[in-house]
Amino acid sequence: MTLLSKSVIDGVITTNWDTFLEETFQKSKTFIGQDELIFGNPQGISEIYKIHGSATNPNSLILTEEDYKNFEDRNAYLASKLLTIFVEHPIIFLGYSLSDPNIQRIIKEIVRCIPSDKTDELRDRFIFVEYTPGQKPKLENSTYHVESTPIIIKQIKTESFEEIFSALTSLRRRFPAHILRQLKEQVYDLVIHNDPQGKLFVKDIDGTDEDRPKEVVFGVGAISKMQATGYKGLDRLDLIRDCVFNTNGYDPFSVVTDTLQKICKGNAYIPIFKYLKESNLVERNGKLKDPYNIYKGIADRFYVSPSQFRSKGYLENQANKLDIENTKLIEIERSEGPETMVKLAPYKSPDEIDLKYLKDFMKSHFEEYSEAKHMTSHFCKLACYLDYIENYYNIFKKPTN
Repeated sequence: MTLLSKSVIDGVITTNWDTFLEETFQKSKTFIGQDELIFGNPQGISEIYKIHGSATNPNSLILTEEDYKNFEDRNAYLASKLLTIFVEHPIIFLGYSLSDPNIQRIIKEIVRCIPSDKTDELRDRFIFVEYTPGQKPKLENSTYHVESTPIIIKQIKTESFEEIFSALTSLRRRFPAHILRQLKEQVYDLVIHNDPQGKLFVKDIDGTDEDRPKEVVFGVGAISKMQATGYKGLDRLDLIRDCVFNTNGYDPFSVVTDTLQKICKGNAYIPIFKYLKESNLVERNGKLKDPYNIYKGIADRFYVSPSQFRSKGYLENQANKLDIENTKLIEIERSEGPETMVKLAPYKSPDEIDLKYLKDFMKSHFEEYSEAKHMTSHFCKLACYLDYIENYYNIFKKPTN
């Protein structure tokens, strides 16, 4: 229980009635049945969904055959909520079988919602843990057929869940999940009630009185007014995160004049094209505007070609051996593994890279590879190549018919 309680997860969906999960994840908010979900302002993080009721509320229990029939007939919102969660998050199934009719129904609905050529993107979303006596943890791919459509799922066979829970505790999150939930809830409350009045104070988000409601100020566009010292404090990983997720809303000109001028002095691979493009510092012909007024380190990184994102030697030989120009990145990931795909992707020409697949892949592996010492350099290089393709090559250099 102690190890499970430290697991880094967004939430739990359970059909159990007991209170074990509430006792384990004491800072999560519990929703019992559909009614509490509809009226309880769910935020999708640090929450427990008890979809078959709870022992703490006997009237909520799904127990008899009639209960199950009513459950299927009147729980449209709950079914929709579960479908959304299954599509947007990786799901680890503990104690459930692929033969479970409820699981089959949900997966079937998901497959119906997506195009047939996108089913491969589900391959890392479903992870089934199967208790197998005498088996050390073993991860393998398994094919599951939904009518005539095959999908790839992950299956872990093990005699103990301890190593799985241990792995989940090693994941990193910038803020505790229950704090993120409170922040989302306060923003939602402000939008719903349209009442900006109240106290305003600055406080350490990890303070000791974490059980008290957090009062939050949400500023739209405020980051564009960040003082120059704030932009000088950004580092390469901040910019790479922004290029991959495109969510930080940095003022591009401040990034160019403050951040890039500082970090371009040392780092080899830095994403620059997004900020130069958004600052209107690139001519229509692809030339850098007035490069002499831009720090030399930035200008030096501007006039590059795809070959400058590739190194000579072993990786180049491996790329040639795999005929990478004629092999899809997703096929390399499957056959050689995700780490090898990250290392070899820059050897593909810009026209042959599926940017949507690559960006989705980098989002899902960002925390893992951006902090792993043996992968950080390769991951950052690939992110810069993605920045070059998306914000320069495809706009200024891509051949036109």
